[in-house]
Amino acid sequence: MSFPNTIYGKTGWEKVQTSDQRHKLGTRMALADGRVYRYAKDSGAGIASGRLVQAPATDAADDMGLAWSAGAAVGATTITTGTSLTITADQYKEGWLYTNDGVGEGQIYPIKSNTAVSGAVGCVFTIDDQDGFVVALTGTGSKFGVLYNLYDGVLVQPTTITNAAVGVSTTTVTASYYTWLQTWGPCALLDQGATWVVGDQIAAAESTNPGAATLLDSSSAQDNQSIGYSMYIVPATTEFGFVNLTIAP
Repeated sequence: MSFPNTIYGKTGWEKVQTSDQRHKLGTRMALADGRVYRYAKDSGAGIASGRLVQAPATDAADDMGLAWSAGAAVGATTITTGTSLTITADQYKEGWLYTNDGVGEGQIYPIKSNTAVSGAVGCVFTIDDQDGFVVALTGTGSKFGVLYNLYDGVLVQPTTITNAAVGVSTTTVTASYYTWLQTWGPCALLDQGATWVVGDQIAAAESTNPGAATLLDSSSAQDNQSIGYSMYIVPATTEFGFVNLTIAP
């Protein structure tokens, strides 16, 4: 079964949320007015409207430096871990497998499925790539990590950032529901601690209010990810300003 990479929606579709999955995570939706959205699943905490939302934090036990049991040949689509892990079945489905060191380093593959293990080696990852691995991976010479899909388990960006911003909520999202996050074009976004003027670059505030944004050049956000620029309205702190998002077109 295949899914379209982009769907063309109508105004109002961006506020629809469901308890069941209707699209592949990360599916792009474009509206006629130029706004763009990505399909995502809430982490289980719920999300208020107009908040900056981030990708799930990585699991430090799984994200790099892991070993394979015996490697994989060119063209293979499955590979088995030689490092002891605790992973549930399909925990990393639609996520990413990447080689961080050694043979095949610098390459990434989408994950189709994974088996479950508990404090053991032998977790089998199947990649979603019809051509398989392009370089033969080895048990001793290839180190890898696995990461969640950027849109699987999204959460309001905390005041201590744990992953990249992936969008802005356009409605109040129920815990564990599927929703659309805005990534491009005009949106309303919570302001914290700084007065925006037209054209100012905006970033995560990383202080006081989770999911809020502030000036990119403010003392708390000098090295944070730029998410867009301010438009028209000069908001008061803890109110909502008008921002042109530039996270993902």
